[in-house]
Amino acid sequence: MDDSDIVKSALTEAIDKLGLIKPDAIERISHLLSADMTVHPRQTCIEYRKTGDQLSKEDKKANGINGNAFFSRNAFDDLTDLGRLNPLIAHQQTILRANFTVGRYHSLEKLKQIFLPGHGFKGIVKFIGSAPECPFCSDSDGELMKIEEAPVFPPPQCACAAPHYLFIPEISFLDNWNEPDQTESARGSLLTRFIRWFRHE
Repeated sequence: MDDSDIVKSALTEAIDKLGLIKPDAIERISHLLSADMTVHPRQTCIEYRKTGDQLSKEDKKANGINGNAFFSRNAFDDLTDLGRLNPLIAHQQTILRANFTVGRYHSLEKLKQIFLPGHGFKGIVKFIGSAPECPFCSDSDGELMKIEEAPVFPPPQCACAAPHYLFIPEISFLDNWNEPDQTESARGSLLTRFIRWFRHE
């Protein structure tokens, strides 16, 4: 799966799960994703709604939108009936959910590249839940699993609207520490890799 595939798949999942945006809007809104979250979806979605012919004040009032808010006709057309019940957050919630999915994908892929098996890492990651009130996140919090089995996409039992659960590498820094073939450079290499992954370098 490449970057374009994961973006499309993440958006499709978010649209299907939340039901706020029409499926045919995927191509129009895919550019709003920012998996590194350098820009919050709130801001990118405001900029998106600013672009193009705007709804009239009468249309905004009829749909419960503040008259001073930006809302283009194209952006409004993106919304399902459910999305139009709260139009100012429909795009934001959808993009936020997809952002977290794309971010998890990139984090796991980078982890696979940086942490090769050995030197204390055995391909196991620990699940860190996003919300204690979510049964899935609560039950799975702290669970160890193979990196290949770590769910990038939120499973059906996850009740979070924007699941931001994540995975961290399960590393034994003392594993084989005293073995004669474990040189100082090899030991330091693991710590360096961990720091690189943590900093998203």
